[in-house]
Amino acid sequence: QRRPDISKARELLGWEPKIDLEKGLRLSLDYFKKAVAEEHASK
Repeated sequence: QRRPDISKARELLGWEPKIDLEKGLRLSLDYFKKAVAEEHASK
């Protein structure tokens, strides 16, 4: 498994992810599925 190294973002920006990778991917997939469906419906 691969995981991005966010240590520099933490160190330099104080950044922390708000959601985990799995949930983020699921939300992204749902968004794009909806966007594609709406695009096809408008044609």
